[in-house]
Amino acid sequence: MKPDASIGALHVTQGELTNDALLKKYDLGVAAISWESRTVTALPFMAGRSEETVMLRFASTDKSVDDLKDVMQSDADKILGSYSLHSLERSTVWNENVADLDRLVSEAVRRAGRPISVLLDMSCLPKRYSLLLLGRGFRQEHVARMDILYAEAERYEMTRLKHSGAVNIVSEGASTTVQVPYFEGDNYTPDKRDLFISLGGELTNAVPIVERFEASDLRLYSVEDTQARVPSAQFEGEAPIRQRLSEMPNAYNMTFALGDVLGLAEDVLRTKQLPTTCLAIGPKTHALAFGLAALADDSIQLVCRSPGRYLANDAIPSGKIFLYQIQDRFEPRAYWS
Repeated sequence: MKPDASIGALHVTQGELTNDALLKKYDLGVAAISWESRTVTALPFMAGRSEETVMLRFASTDKSVDDLKDVMQSDADKILGSYSLHSLERSTVWNENVADLDRLVSEAVRRAGRPISVLLDMSCLPKRYSLLLLGRGFRQEHVARMDILYAEAERYEMTRLKHSGAVNIVSEGASTTVQVPYFEGDNYTPDKRDLFISLGGELTNAVPIVERFEASDLRLYSVEDTQARVPSAQFEGEAPIRQRLSEMPNAYNMTFALGDVLGLAEDVLRTKQLPTTCLAIGPKTHALAFGLAALADDSIQLVCRSPGRYLANDAIPSGKIFLYQIQDRFEPRAYWS
């Protein structure tokens, strides 16, 4: 993986986290409380580094899930000491949560009186919300610098709760597509369009979208070592779907390392020919790559999916934390430490 590159107006570095790579003080720190045990993996690096650290907690309909979140919140209390708890609606309640996060960032910018620096742990934050913060920050020129942490999952385990008949590792129920604000693209209904998809451990969700899309070019981005991270039953069960996607007309398969955000973003920008929809249903890191490409090219539209419900399966942390530092190359405050 290359360590750094310019993507449009942004300069981006990537690599494993080291403590001295972070600023001593950020204007705003944001992370999410989840049921996953990797919720707290990156928090020691966030402690004491922001004027305000906010922990987002989405509402749950299942008391068992809330109990798991309570455990993670208790651990966060011990690690962070002082932080603000920000309660949101269920993660599937999109519009209300978008408005809430918009107010959160606007207040931080108002307090600072200038474009702000943000330290974001996206490990347990649904990808569409991470992308919202990324797009809003740089499109509105409210963020000069955003440093993003991501705790790698060594493997995903089937739920510690008892969801009868659950096969998927992330979600279940009917999914809908969600247009991410600030990534709408400048031509919403072109005559022809390419479709680029980041694939993860639930390929079934991609098929209905691909079949109705009729893309000129279909580019499929997979993650290296997916088989080692997901349950074997999940991976083997979706083998026919992988084959079916690969055999679709004008389909191209590419594989990138989980942490290689720059490589994937540059591939998107290099290979797109038409107005392009990027569908982020794979890992959060590859969704971030799509977001960076879309910020550099206004003909790229970015879409995520909103599932019927998330399953409380655990993501066992490997201990490795990736750091992505994103700076506005034309904003001097991005380089202040």
